Amino acid sequence: MVTFEDKQAFINHCRDDPVFFAESLLISESGKPYKLEDHQKEFLRCQDPHRMLFWARRLSKSTTIRFDILHKATFISSMKCLGIVPSQSQANDFGGEIRDMVNRSEFLDDIFIKKNITAMQLQNNSRINLATAGGEGISQLGRGARYLFFDEAQQIPDSVYGFLIPIIRGQPGKKYQVYSGTPLGKIGNFWEVYNDAKMILHDGEVTKVEVEYENEAYVVFQRQTAYLDDEGNIVKSGTKRISIEELEADRRRMTEVEFLREYVLQWMDTIGEVFPVGLINSVMDSTVKPKMSSPEECVAGLDLGKARNNSVLTVGERKNNGKVDIVFIKSFPLETEYKDIANYVTRSLPQIFPNIRKLMVDQTGVGEAVVEQINGAAPYKVEGYNFAGPTKKKALVESGVLDLEQGKIKIIYNQQLFNEMIAFKREFSEKSSQFLYSKPAGGSDDFVDSLLLCLAANRNTIGAIGEFNVMSIGNKVFDYVKDRTRSRASTGDILKNRGIYK
Repeated sequence: MVTFEDKQAFINHCRDDPVFFAESLLISESGKPYKLEDHQKEFLRCQDPHRMLFWARRLSKSTTIRFDILHKATFISSMKCLGIVPSQSQANDFGGEIRDMVNRSEFLDDIFIKKNITAMQLQNNSRINLATAGGEGISQLGRGARYLFFDEAQQIPDSVYGFLIPIIRGQPGKKYQVYSGTPLGKIGNFWEVYNDAKMILHDGEVTKVEVEYENEAYVVFQRQTAYLDDEGNIVKSGTKRISIEELEADRRRMTEVEFLREYVLQWMDTIGEVFPVGLINSVMDSTVKPKMSSPEECVAGLDLGKARNNSVLTVGERKNNGKVDIVFIKSFPLETEYKDIANYVTRSLPQIFPNIRKLMVDQTGVGEAVVEQINGAAPYKVEGYNFAGPTKKKALVESGVLDLEQGKIKIIYNQQLFNEMIAFKREFSEKSSQFLYSKPAGGSDDFVDSLLLCLAANRNTIGAIGEFNVMSIGNKVFDYVKDRTRSRASTGDILKNRGIYK
């Protein structure tokens, strides 16, 4: 017979040991209790307030953080937990998994009084909130938090850390800060936290101990998914759940650089980076929402997908001094016929962005026929661009990079575009003595190419903002400004007389 004392001892054991808590009170998707691996237990049982979960892909980083959050929220009254992730979809996924864990646990389900995906509350007044690195993150400034964690931390702009980390200061009781992610470039807040760590535990072995360190230095828990021999062959898996054969299959689907970063935790060599993460973070603004329409002067770029790749359209609003705000990115479903894409950009697009000045279209291969089709029906200037040949690609890429580096471009946050920019590489070919630009094996660069075409459309568009006005009447477009024999005054009079321009 189970006595009250037995129940009390069980609850105390759950309180004192987060591993026992997870394995005793939480149920996996399979309907069975979780069985944690040693690296998960090591992290959960460490109660240092500053921890970094530096595990490679498929080692259950996010799941382990959920265990930690639920344990602290359950047993510490008024524990305010705030998680910051790069995008809203990631916030929904992370919070949805927490809610599912709660729903599967009779004990936890009983003590939660609010279970919204991104805002949860317990009977002991503990709260769990999820926010993105953009506007929602800023909105958390007045709330405070005692447990602050950053998931996919190197994809979060450095500015976010600057305004969010201080919210933990001044809170009562012990406070926790947790980073989770895989390496990108040796730049930014995530790299600095790793580099300045007071201790690194690599596979449970201490590989670094900093005798003198700042109070907020971190304990880093580091673990690879794949271990290689001197010839680069996979010889060991970092988890019993994944076989060497499965790792080799994953490796074949990725570029070697991506595999080494995601599975072996090798920091990326910035020499081959076309778009360093610091540059991306400086131009990609997660606080700006996509625009579904705009009366402003715009330019656009259309990359046409081939076989297993999507076609992607990018629209940017032109500002003064050659600046562009990317406000709209549309990915067409796989196998969308080119005629349907042509119909969209010639009919639907001008209705929501009526003042497009130029559309640059991928003209490579079958693209030439599509450009002709679009050009015959579009109420704006259309220009094709052929990617064939290394010099053509180089000109497009390097000019686009220069625009970004000069601060001319602002881009709405788009996870796929971010991923493609990170993975996009520059390599020097000794055979051709040319720089080549590569996308991940099995991956794509459609979003990158669409962006670059949009930026090229802006560079190739003559005239300052407001000097060129495209006015549509029915299906016809009258462009009077192109006629250089007219003065500006006479052009304005003609437009006024026709009732087109005020």
